[in-house]
Amino acid sequence: VPLWLFFKSVNFELPSSVKLYINGKLNSEGLNYVFKDSDKLLLTESIDEIEIKQQIDLITNYTKEH
Repeated sequence: VPLWLFFKSVNFELPSSVKLYINGKLNSEGLNYVFKDSDKLLLTESIDEIEIKQQIDLITNYTKEH
């Protein structure tokens, strides 16, 4: 399921300025990305690389433990 369809199904609209990071890397597909098990997704409007790195570092590995 692409991310845009997921967000549409829960009636949630994202601002056009949102960037998508998958597993710590900027994703060029944007909301057309079809996520996979254990992907770490970050949606952010930040343009500050330090802040983005801090946000990425806050994403847990919880799924790998279960």
